[in-house]
Amino acid sequence: MRPIIYLLLFLLPASAFSQMPQNRKHRDVFPTFGNYDRKGWIIAPMITFTGAQLKPATQRLFTPDDRIYDVEYRGAGRPAVGIEVGRFYLTEHFRNLHSVEFSLGMKSLRGVERFDAVLDDPNRLTPFVLRGDGDFTFHYATAGFRANHVKQFSDFGFFQNSVGVNVDYRFSSEMRYNDRDLPITTMISDRFAAQINYRFGIGFKLTQNLLLVPSAETPILTVIQFDDMKSTMGVFNSRYRPILFRLSVYLLDKKAGRACPTKGTKRRNSESLFGMIDGKSPW
Repeated sequence: MRPIIYLLLFLLPASAFSQMPQNRKHRDVFPTFGNYDRKGWIIAPMITFTGAQLKPATQRLFTPDDRIYDVEYRGAGRPAVGIEVGRFYLTEHFRNLHSVEFSLGMKSLRGVERFDAVLDDPNRLTPFVLRGDGDFTFHYATAGFRANHVKQFSDFGFFQNSVGVNVDYRFSSEMRYNDRDLPITTMISDRFAAQINYRFGIGFKLTQNLLLVPSAETPILTVIQFDDMKSTMGVFNSRYRPILFRLSVYLLDKKAGRACPTKGTKRRNSESLFGMIDGKSPW
């Protein structure tokens, strides 16, 4: 149920924008004619963040010397970085599917957990508290596929909703945990994961063959390793939600054997923004 709620929360702003009144039909931000193909490269540097659960986890611990502690665990996110490189292909025959893309890359996820362990001793006037913490850094190789829907709001701007699949393999990790000699057991997320994710972005056309799309992405369902419909990852005694903030650069391929018009060339009346519209081949 929670993944559906998260998806609806992400879709609300996109739905609101899509209901904006349209006074005229905008020119396609992607070319139909001209010097550029309807496919190209993607370069996407990113900043990652691990959003922690809002409600702290709690546990009652029994030590070998018969002491009892009530422990509260508080997770917190930390920023990290990543980068992806991929290819995108524009579609022409699907109403709600405007493009697909494939990517490969690397990313890191970081986080911290702190705990307070209060000794259960009614004879003490002042509570006895042990405090500890731990942190982690995971490095992943990642591959992704996404299907994109585009809603233009101007000749040079658009909203992009995407549903995709990411497959991650953790090839390196760094972990530290100070348990203050308490019998605290910790967990770690699986080395291999496959997830369904949702992404929302706002795109801008900078030149005829260059687009910029800032976006935010989060998992909505973990398929491998399946964990009771959860889309978060468990580390130590807390759960963390990966959020990926990308700045994707889309660069259209130039058509083979085509050269751009020389600077200052005047466009004829029979030409559109991206080429001729007389039914013949462009140019």
